[in-house]
Amino acid sequence: LALMGHRRIVIRNGGIHKVIETTGEERTILAELEEMDRRLQALRTRLRHGDILISERSEACITAATEHSKTGDRSSANCG
Repeated sequence: LALMGHRRIVIRNGGIHKVIETTGEERTILAELEEMDRRLQALRTRLRHGDILISERSEACITAATEHSKTGDRSSANCG
């Protein structure tokens, strides 16, 4: 939230200690943080719904294996 504005304040001992300008690099990091937050929220929602969580790699392997079985392809899904 602090990185969303052009400036942010640092409070120390109950008063404004300094004002910091948000940098371009911090805006890039903000985009990464927003993506992480989106993923965490999705995982929390799945947990609330009673889903079993597996890693994205495992999920990709399961999806690939399912697609291979639908097409009759007997080759490995390369998830070893």
